[in-house]
Amino acid sequence: MAAEVIAAVITNENCIAEHELSLYVETEKHKLLLDTGQTDAVVKNAEVPGIDLSAVDKRHKTAPAIV
Repeated sequence: MAAEVIAAVITNENCIAEHELSLYVETEKHKLLLDTGQTDAVVKNAEVPGIDLSAVDKRHKTAPAIV
């Protein structure tokens, strides 16, 4: 099983920074994505480490809470 942070990698100048949490989890059977971002930054940020989001079979997008 592998897990990578694909958003909020602020130290990489090729990533888009925004207030969010995006988790990509890869197991032997599934590729999962949880994204709480306000934009599609997770799509661009996944390209930096070479993650293919088209292979994700379980995806959950949540809207950020408005306080």
